[in-house]
Amino acid sequence: MVFGDTRGPIIIKYAPFRSPENPFKATSGVTINKLAPLTVTPADYMQLRVASGIDWYKAAAVAARAKYLVMRVIAVVGAALVPVFVNVFPTHTVITTGISILVVLAVSLEGVFHYKEQWRNYSATSSALEHEFYAMKTATPPYDTVIPEQTFNLFAQRIEETINQEVSTTLNVVAGGTDTTVQTV
Repeated sequence: MVFGDTRGPIIIKYAPFRSPENPFKATSGVTINKLAPLTVTPADYMQLRVASGIDWYKAAAVAARAKYLVMRVIAVVGAALVPVFVNVFPTHTVITTGISILVVLAVSLEGVFHYKEQWRNYSATSSALEHEFYAMKTATPPYDTVIPEQTFNLFAQRIEETINQEVSTTLNVVAGGTDTTVQTV
């Protein structure tokens, strides 16, 4: 499927921990007036927004999962060690207190940063973006009933909705909202 681009099929290369070079990187933090003259072709969009988005969300999910598991291991192992130290080494109160403080810090920081929710949200978003890509490429619903010239517009709209939903969900979770994950649009 080609969307007004005669250079050939669009190929997305996945590099899970390395984002593709972004020619628009120099525009970060600038006003919309400076961005307005930039032209983004479907191939640019697929590489710069979709493929790099999938890569970023996968890497962010892996990092959030690792942080969550580290915090949980510290909490579980520390909580198991405290009674052992209290009963076996009753004179080692400094060590027992130190372990207790680590447990409290791990549980508290998990409550502040919500690594589990971030992991789930980022993973769901990466999957949703991939799902959208393959649905568009295989002309499965909702792309099966769209006029071919409008396919890319629908695709970009749905990608942007998914990313906006993820941002909203992440802000809600980090700000102390409920645990919600992105659903496929």
